[in-house]
Amino acid sequence: MGYQTLENTDSVCIYKAFMQAISDCQVSADMPFKPFETMLKRDGFMPAVSVGAFADRTLVGFVLNGVREWDNEKSI
Repeated sequence: MGYQTLENTDSVCIYKAFMQAISDCQVSADMPFKPFETMLKRDGFMPAVSVGAFADRTLVGFVLNGVREWDNEKSI
């Protein structure tokens, strides 16, 4: 297993890992790709400060981060 930023990982790959991660939730969470993309944009997702765990080149875990201003300071 290896870890790296998500700069070189396309949003479809991240979406598939996200859907796999929520697949066993008690409440059904069926989110089409377009709303997922909108969510990433709304939340200020930045691949350069987000990290993925990869097993055999497959994204199996992730931390999605964004950078915003908080009290006039950048924060993640």
